[in-house]
Amino acid sequence: MNNKKFYAQINHRCRATTNGAIDIYTFLVLEFKNNKIYPSSLTIPSKQQSVKDPVNYKFENKIVYLAKPLDFKEDLGSVFTFINGNLIPKKKQNESKFVFRPSLDPYFKRNK
Repeated sequence: MNNKKFYAQINHRCRATTNGAIDIYTFLVLEFKNNKIYPSSLTIPSKQQSVKDPVNYKFENKIVYLAKPLDFKEDLGSVFTFINGNLIPKKKQNESKFVFRPSLDPYFKRNK
């Protein structure tokens, strides 16, 4: 899992300007590096990023176990399942509204 990033969209809003409207997206980012997870939030198009303290993790049988829950307003828990290349928080209700994808591409691809 080292040197990988995963993104989950948490917000989309639109800001009106004199030149038209600007879409603003906010993502939760999980970056795996040096055997730690570096959680952050990322705003696009401004590319503002706020990084939280790193968290230790263990990866076994396609499950990521965090040493402690992530420091986000959204309750993600401390266990994630690796399914089809995505990370999905494993909640007690077994239902999560967040899917962490390995790229931002799925969020910005337009149907032609």
